[in-house]
Amino acid sequence: MFIFTSLLFSSLLPWYGLTAYTRGTPGAPWSVEDVLIVKAKLWRMFSTNEARKMVLEGTPASPEHNTDIYNGVTGMFQTTAPKTLRQGFHDCLKYPDGSGGCDGCLSQTNMWHQWHPNQHEGEFNRPDQTDGDNNGMQAVSDLLEAIYMWPQYPSRTPALPVSLRESGKSRADLWALAAMTAVEFGIATTNMRCKHETNEHNTGGCPFRDEEDDCEVEIERSFIFKSGRKDCTFEPASEDRPYWHDIDEVHPNPHGSGQITVDFFKDHFDLNSREVVALMGAHTYGTMRTQNAMFRYGWTSHNMPLFNNRYYRNLVNEDSWYIPTPDCQKLGDAWGTKPKTKFMIKANRDSYGGGPIQYLRFQDACPDCDHPDNSNYGGSKCCDPENIPEGLYCNPECSKYRLVSGNDETLLNCDMGLYLGFDVEDSWRTVGCAGLERFNYTMWSKRFIMPYHNHEIRHFDNKSLCFRIEQDPTDSLDSDPVRVILDTCMQKPYNLERWSYDETDGKISLSQLPEWNLCALVKSLSDDLDLVVRHHEWEGCHWNYDQFLGIIQSKDHPEWCIGYNPQEDNVGNQLVMKQCQGNEENTKFGDWWYTPDHITDFECPLQELAEPAGSDPMHQVVEEFAQFQNVWVAEFMDVLEKVLENGYKEGELKQGPDMTGMNCYLPEENGNEDWICNF
Repeated sequence: MFIFTSLLFSSLLPWYGLTAYTRGTPGAPWSVEDVLIVKAKLWRMFSTNEARKMVLEGTPASPEHNTDIYNGVTGMFQTTAPKTLRQGFHDCLKYPDGSGGCDGCLSQTNMWHQWHPNQHEGEFNRPDQTDGDNNGMQAVSDLLEAIYMWPQYPSRTPALPVSLRESGKSRADLWALAAMTAVEFGIATTNMRCKHETNEHNTGGCPFRDEEDDCEVEIERSFIFKSGRKDCTFEPASEDRPYWHDIDEVHPNPHGSGQITVDFFKDHFDLNSREVVALMGAHTYGTMRTQNAMFRYGWTSHNMPLFNNRYYRNLVNEDSWYIPTPDCQKLGDAWGTKPKTKFMIKANRDSYGGGPIQYLRFQDACPDCDHPDNSNYGGSKCCDPENIPEGLYCNPECSKYRLVSGNDETLLNCDMGLYLGFDVEDSWRTVGCAGLERFNYTMWSKRFIMPYHNHEIRHFDNKSLCFRIEQDPTDSLDSDPVRVILDTCMQKPYNLERWSYDETDGKISLSQLPEWNLCALVKSLSDDLDLVVRHHEWEGCHWNYDQFLGIIQSKDHPEWCIGYNPQEDNVGNQLVMKQCQGNEENTKFGDWWYTPDHITDFECPLQELAEPAGSDPMHQVVEEFAQFQNVWVAEFMDVLEKVLENGYKEGELKQGPDMTGMNCYLPEENGNEDWICNF
């Protein structure tokens, strides 16, 4: 009996006498065993398709063993490791009064909000966004809570003798360790892909440089994990999520210039400009979700699951293979060399002001000849052997600047500002570079066009209806002019529905019947006044097409618009004058237009900003990190450790177990059946 009691006491000794964690107090120290066991749990959470399975095992926020609470939210269970790194950073943001830091809590502002895709580019129907939030991290924070609260969670991983909470650990310490482990998982994934290794639990990702000696990431040391962070004491937003609150946080501006970005991190994290450049490299890892933040695509396309320096290589416009599909097939130019690259700046025209702004990466590459369903498929002209000159890889006529369709590589202002020097107006719109003279709201807002297809002026909502004159006007009298009606498009004779618009003088004329102009019946405009064509011009024959609203206004009396009185099918309906205000539904004509001015080439000076003064300018740091991957990774680790101590004084956190030599394994990777970490 004595022997059994002694053994039992010995097995519980590391946790004997500990009490459950109390918010606002330093988290208890971690043992080596704690770290190894928790890292194994995290390794499973980061593995392919495992996050959803773990939620189905239940979490404190979803105890019903289903994923219903995440329905309608995009990408909840994808890119879990990058999201965990993001959460580690967001946890360390401060509050408007300067308090806070790494505190195991997140503001729930905008959580669950989804920006559903617009049907067209150019809707201009959303608020301008100059702040960030924590949207998209719901499942990550919920899964980490299950690891925090339940010692045996999840299955197929080692169990803790007692939960982290019951052993006095803080959530903030767990989240910090999770962020470090997410980076380690990304590095392990990178090195697997560089060696062309795969595992059913770790799939995806294309190594653009697997043929190069420095493809793999080599780290100089392990992360230094410290404990003692304090969880926040704010009133929780809900009982099942005590780690969410309703207090505002100070987020960086994703639309900010280099100066704005550096100022933020200096003020809130005490980082210098080199450290800012190093930290921002985290964007090499993960992707963007339009529904969560209005930003499209990702920073590094099919490189997304890998933690390497592609982010910086893209920033400096390094030539690289074009990889259009996730099967990682590399394409070059017509001569088989790495394609030239360039960025174009684009206004997505979702928000009221025309943003958000993004930079899209184009590569001068051959088309895809192996995937007919891909929008970059070259077809017979480009891909058939008889059409490809001997010694070349594609028809040179087919090599052009192209995107990774549907998975474009992109950067935000806060990224590009590390390398290029520009300013922003209204906290988000890029200015100060050559090529941006027409890159402004006035030009972006030209979202509609008329005439367009086949020189037709079409009903905006019913494209089968066009402006058409009732008959050939050649022999008509001025006292009895030919009326203009809405009628079915593509009727013969076609010349009765073909129009041209001279924006300068405002004349809308029949393009195949010169000098016949669209006019109001009489000069004095009134409600329901007919529209006709005349062979001379007068006050009632000059128009202004508002390309933002899609209305055709009288140039001399802009309160009057061309419209119609609706009837059952509107076929043959007489076009008449209408007051613009109050008749918006019956005065809209034209087609959506992909205005060329919302995407353009540009040329900015290099970013010379250096903080502190006399240190390397930021563009040189970007170039250094682009050339030397391991230099960046080493400095990133230093900076991440600093970020994860934000809000604490030097020496306040306590050194945790030495993680040197710790390795984590996927099932069957090292003779193991489940996820495990060991030395």
